[in-house]
Amino acid sequence: MGTRTVRPLSPLDWLPAFAVGEERLDREHRALMRDINELTDLVFECPSWSSVVAKCEKIRKNTIEHFKTEEEVLERTAYPQFAHHRSVHRHLHRQLDDLVGHLLLVPHASRTDIEAALHLRSMLIDHFFRKDIAYKSHILRSRGGNERRP
Repeated sequence: MGTRTVRPLSPLDWLPAFAVGEERLDREHRALMRDINELTDLVFECPSWSSVVAKCEKIRKNTIEHFKTEEEVLERTAYPQFAHHRSVHRHLHRQLDDLVGHLLLVPHASRTDIEAALHLRSMLIDHFFRKDIAYKSHILRSRGGNERRP
């Protein structure tokens, strides 16, 4: 993929404040965060492009599975914004499909393709920290206010 002249991005660290109060969701969020960090490392370590694309495919698959789990929890707990959150998932799912579909067609990465792979990181971080955190208080209330540690 060539030599990078860009400084690597800092890894994402899981903090207890990121926990949403549902162990399955927090476990999946932590795993996706690890995958995002691994993707970032792959991009800056200059391995084969196919290994970067494979990691993007894995993140896409795991994110879509996570959405299913999250939607089950939010529906079960009668989250008032469930329909909107589900529509956000559908939109992000289409974006992930488009992004990974594009990357699969690229035989040798250009800077734009590398930036597209890293955009996956930005998309998920934005979703976790802007959209998912919005249901945290609902989850905690549905559990009677007792926060379970991740």
